[in-house]
Amino acid sequence: MNEPVKKKQRVDGQEDMNVDDILIAIQQHMLNQCLCPLSESILRKPFQGSRLVSDIQGEYRVPLLADWGRDRILLFISTLQLLCEVAIKQNARGLMCKRLGEICDTLVRNEYGLIEQLIEFSSHTDPFICFAASRALSAFFIVSKSHVDPNWLECLTENAVVTTATQSQISFSLEVIKRVVEWKDLDCHPLEDSSEDKPPTTCIVISLSDPDSLDTSQIKCLCIKALEAKWPAIVDKFDALIGNYSNENESTIVTFLGLWEAIISVKANLSVVDTKPFYAHLNNFVMLLNSAVPPGIWKHLLGLFNEVLCYGSTLALQDILAEEPCALAHLVVRSVKDWHLLDTLPYRGGSGRFGGGAGDGDRPLLQKMVLLVLKSVAVTVKETRCDNDALIEGMVCCLDVAVGLFYRNTAQLDLRHTLSPAATFVQFLLAVSHDPDVLLDLLVSNETCFLLYLLRLLKFVRRNWGDFVACCGRELDDTISVLIRLRFAIDRLVSKDLFPYNINPVVRLLEKCEQLYEGNDN
Repeated sequence: MNEPVKKKQRVDGQEDMNVDDILIAIQQHMLNQCLCPLSESILRKPFQGSRLVSDIQGEYRVPLLADWGRDRILLFISTLQLLCEVAIKQNARGLMCKRLGEICDTLVRNEYGLIEQLIEFSSHTDPFICFAASRALSAFFIVSKSHVDPNWLECLTENAVVTTATQSQISFSLEVIKRVVEWKDLDCHPLEDSSEDKPPTTCIVISLSDPDSLDTSQIKCLCIKALEAKWPAIVDKFDALIGNYSNENESTIVTFLGLWEAIISVKANLSVVDTKPFYAHLNNFVMLLNSAVPPGIWKHLLGLFNEVLCYGSTLALQDILAEEPCALAHLVVRSVKDWHLLDTLPYRGGSGRFGGGAGDGDRPLLQKMVLLVLKSVAVTVKETRCDNDALIEGMVCCLDVAVGLFYRNTAQLDLRHTLSPAATFVQFLLAVSHDPDVLLDLLVSNETCFLLYLLRLLKFVRRNWGDFVACCGRELDDTISVLIRLRFAIDRLVSKDLFPYNINPVVRLLEKCEQLYEGNDN
């Protein structure tokens, strides 16, 4: 019985060498920003596969990239990355080498099924191949704009949450998305000479007139939307990794925190709506800061928090501050004041020396921490003052209505709890992070009616001590503590003749509240 005639297999060594030579030639021509000297058939050859391989059914297939040797894989991936990156730069200038545009268009349509293979390299045992593939994949996403299969992004984000994923796979996926998100469309300074990045005069160029050709916001939004659905699970995973820190997880944790910071950063130029879901879990990570976490992770966490509190570039310019940065600022202030966060800062365990000091210390870590505290205080004060007049006047109104309706007759209405002067004051103290200095500033300032409010509130407390205690509940100790510290601060200013008016009526009422509290304690 005659055997079926098989197609000729191109397996000779010369053919293998030609593919390598073509890849090297592509890289060399890319340095000149032009592929015109290479024919279309030559350019396509490496992407079509270097040889045909027979499978058990007698059919033929193009070999997978993983079937190649290590050196060829790295050469191929680096060539793919270079093609995409040069195309991105030429695209930004509105002029592109025609041959380069054609091969990139073929890649964007994924005619050769390369993207799935690059994603598969996320589990490759060779870290260099894994790293190179992630760089090439992110460059491909950027050059392809919105022409991205959602399944590719689904595969990447799924890598970050499945329990079977290795640390390498998680880092690969997050790093690809991070590079896309932090990409800057215009990274060339206007004064820089970019003539070296232009195709030569012999190149056949095409003009790109599409106004959206310079905009990568589409692919950024696609990545963010794909990540958003998995974000709570990803956050939970890294919450556990940091909480149970081990050295083998450090690289993955750093990649995750870098991605988070890139998403929130104003430099990413993402909309408020797109980034809002990524603020939801920040407070949990403040609670992870302790002496068991190494300085490197501290730096990235502090970098993330400082990016949220982008005071100089954003928050200082806003009249009304968003809820999320304010909540973070309150938590940082409280962590420093009440939970001794600064005592756990591992600055002695880092590298570098403090100027003039004898001991080793991590100056960048200390700088990040100081900046975070300053930003948090500034945000808290600004938030308190931005609606200051309306807030204080509103509290005076609530106090007067409550006293008139509920405390001078026997009327019992549903509004009693809602308008409770004690509950209002407790919420106000929570808003200012139990900081007596804020209250002192309001008393000294003549811009609000806080003096009137405090006088009436303290008189209410003196007359209705039992009701005040009941309404405060577990917040009573913190509430009275603020009033006691406020009295101390007033006494210091009065002793130096620095208080701008006679504050004695307030002081006497503060002392009376303190006496009632001590009597209640006994």
